[in-house]
Amino acid sequence: MIRKRDSPQEKKLRSFLKMQRKKMGLTQVELANLCGLPQSFVSKYETGERYLTFIEVLMISKLLNINILDLSKEIES
Repeated sequence: MIRKRDSPQEKKLRSFLKMQRKKMGLTQVELANLCGLPQSFVSKYETGERYLTFIEVLMISKLLNINILDLSKEIES
């Protein structure tokens, strides 16, 4: 099954995005504001309560200065 909240890839995605957010010194509220969404959006995807769409991953990656190819390699490693 591709979509499984506890899959290693989903965990790596959540962890990598959270790590990069913190590395940039952003709170969940600040990132959510940059996305134009509520803080709960960030909280829910970071905890695995919510899946991100591909477009959302692209948007968040851009805001966090993450190269999408690097993100892909990180998730698959």
